[in-house]
Amino acid sequence: MPREKIAAVFLIGYMALLWWVSAQPIPAGPDLPYSDKVAHFIAWGVLGALAHLWSGRPMLAVLIASVHGALVELNQAFLIVGRRGELLDFIADLVGALAFVWLVRRVGQRRGEAA
Repeated sequence: MPREKIAAVFLIGYMALLWWVSAQPIPAGPDLPYSDKVAHFIAWGVLGALAHLWSGRPMLAVLIASVHGALVELNQAFLIVGRRGELLDFIADLVGALAFVWLVRRVGQRRGEAA
């Protein structure tokens, strides 16, 4: 199976996983300051990295991750009981996607690949 198809399977599967997790009740646990934002940064950063590995186009990868993040926040704001969409969550999604796409490109450049 070509690399692009494998990357597409992981990308779509991860997008579905994030969508499903975002529709679940908020888990009980210690309320650490900004832990939610850190989780968003990492989760949508990974999504951005997967989108970049699939497309090879950094702006498209960030667009995919940020649109997905916006849709998740809108879904939580209007359709999920017990959840609320937050602008700061979306910003963490966007910044995470930008950072991880930059990191994937940087690592690819160091390895001599066209990233």
